Amino acid sequence: YVTNNEEKALGVDYGQERPEYEPTPLHIEATAYCLTGTMANGEQVREGVCAMARKYIGMTAIVYTEDGKLIGTYEVCDTGADERIVNGDCIDIWNPSKEWCKEFGRQKVIVFLVGNNNANI
Repeated sequence: YVTNNEEKALGVDYGQERPEYEPTPLHIEATAYCLTGTMANGEQVREGVCAMARKYIGMTAIVYTEDGKLIGTYEVCDTGADERIVNGDCIDIWNPSKEWCKEFGRQKVIVFLVGNNNANI
């Protein structure tokens, strides 16, 4: 289930009622990008967004390191061109800092996807 901290990060409050689902964790690879431009949803890239497989557009990705440390919460707004992203094997997190992206590198992560996938892309 989504924890209280994740509720705060997502801007929701389930109180005593919880969603009737348990998000399935995705054990995938993560990379970072700092290129500017237009995302698949038509908006300009900005902090708090990521690229994943097209089927996840419109959802929220809560990303953790393999040892359970929260990396961040990101809106899935882009698809990327890399085959690993297109196939659903990778998440690409946007950050304005080239240095942060280099430091982040490529790492294994755990991703929980929540929210509705209501994109018409």
